[in-house]
Amino acid sequence: MDGQPSDISPSDPLGEVDIRALRDGLAEFPIHKPPLLLYRFFSARAISSLTEGLLKLTPPIQFNDPFEVWAGLSEEKLTEESMMRSVLAPCSLFRLAVRANYPGYDLQGVDFDRQMTNAVKQKPEFYRTHFKSLVDSIASSCANDIGVSCFSGFSPEEFAGEQGIHHWSMYGDNHAGFALAYDGEHPQFHGFAYTKWFFPIEYVDRRYIVDLAYFDVWNDRKMWRTFRHWLALKSRRAWEHEKEWRLAFPLKAVPDHLFVQQQGPDGRILFFLRLWENAKPDAERTAHASIIPSVFLGTRATPELTSHGGVVRGQTLHFVLVRES
Repeated sequence: MDGQPSDISPSDPLGEVDIRALRDGLAEFPIHKPPLLLYRFFSARAISSLTEGLLKLTPPIQFNDPFEVWAGLSEEKLTEESMMRSVLAPCSLFRLAVRANYPGYDLQGVDFDRQMTNAVKQKPEFYRTHFKSLVDSIASSCANDIGVSCFSGFSPEEFAGEQGIHHWSMYGDNHAGFALAYDGEHPQFHGFAYTKWFFPIEYVDRRYIVDLAYFDVWNDRKMWRTFRHWLALKSRRAWEHEKEWRLAFPLKAVPDHLFVQQQGPDGRILFFLRLWENAKPDAERTAHASIIPSVFLGTRATPELTSHGGVVRGQTLHFVLVRES
């Protein structure tokens, strides 16, 4: 709207993580028991996932599905009344975002409310833009503050069959990389599941739809609930074959000793979760490294990649060359 803030995405929506609000936001979600095995595919460049037990935490906005953490818009109730509520409600996402991004604005003043009211009455063509910016802000917030590692809950037969071969092409560097089988019954995965940030994807036939009123009352609890809910939704027709599980982490809530940051080749900061600590005694490292019982090499794996076989942190790993029949 002319003369008014247009960027409604808070610059730092999480700030210092309120752990109680985080737990309350996830209270309604169940604890999911992981499958026996979870598979993850890598290029040869990601060998530290094997040798150092690192899990890359990727912002959802970088995933290959452009509709990650995004809901459809219901315009049925997109009226002047609903717009007034959206811009004037004291705890709406819009007001909270304006307060975060434009601290100089007097949101309690009569002038601000008058400007908002006039804008709503005079600019109905901007209703949809306003609504879409609210929905987009959820993905933008996740981009800065949530990291996700993705796994496939294949059976061994599915891993060796058509679904696995498709994954080698898509995520295993066109069969030149490797895949790790993670032990879903390992205590670490049960610990992840207990936090409710480890969950299977809910494949849906229709995109999740929200109306503008969804954002009229916004707080940390609702933010975490929305992040968790929307992160788990994907199209059944497009993605169900992946049988995906996700491990999500609020990056500011990861303990420092388990958190690794590195600069990527394009200059971006990459985030990793450490499954075991190199400084720990051998017995403890071995116990944690047992989370990876098997390693599989693609049919185009190089000798350099093959040379990493054998023992990692005291855990003997099984190397298998996967070939398409």
